[in-house]
Amino acid sequence: MSNWTWSKWSKHQVLLKSPYISNHLPDTCQFSRKNFHEMLSKHQNIIIKPSAKSGGIGVILVSNLQNSNFRIHRGIKVQIVKGANNVFNLLKPSIQIPYLIQSRINLAEVNGRPYDLRVMVQRHTNSSEWTVTGKLAKIAGPGYIITNTARSKGRVALFSDATRQSKVLNGRTMQVMHASVNELSIKIAKQLSSTYHNRRIMGIDIGIDKNGTIWIIEVNFTPSVNLFLKLKDRQAYQRIRRYQKG
Repeated sequence: MSNWTWSKWSKHQVLLKSPYISNHLPDTCQFSRKNFHEMLSKHQNIIIKPSAKSGGIGVILVSNLQNSNFRIHRGIKVQIVKGANNVFNLLKPSIQIPYLIQSRINLAEVNGRPYDLRVMVQRHTNSSEWTVTGKLAKIAGPGYIITNTARSKGRVALFSDATRQSKVLNGRTMQVMHASVNELSIKIAKQLSSTYHNRRIMGIDIGIDKNGTIWIIEVNFTPSVNLFLKLKDRQAYQRIRRYQKG
């Protein structure tokens, strides 16, 4: 793996090679002044986030308002700044490591709070088939754009409960939605494991937008399983642990 890192950008490049998967990837590029201005001209809302860190650390939402005004949302802090150059100059000092810029996924909401999915995909050995072993919804805490439950003081919920409450099924059954998420997640695991060998577990963050479209947020190769302990039903947690033991 000398030519590849575990960064979000490297994984994104591998996923882009699959036509099926690439349809579920938000517009993504590396952070630079040129790319910042291009992305703001193409998208009303962009997300700027570290390419290496996880857990919602350092995530910034920039929204293009009217009359050259921009809203910057970091944590629960919101600023309004005039002019795209001023926004870039304000943000640049805090961006000292590789960052990415992505078009923002207009995430579905539960009671006005955005949520995404954590999908655990595992296999017993390096040569066995990938299986979805658990899914849950991570719902952001009040005032936050990130769904990391520890950082935003959010909560977890069953995938089915959050999806029904957010009214994104658009005529689909929950069974169809489960199948769609599972199919994409397994294709992601297969695609990444063809480059990143000897992986037996992946935690895939999936976003469903307000139109019910499924998007890939990021993939973690060392996901915490403790989120699943927060569900009343421990079946998923127990299944994940069984797969970890091989």
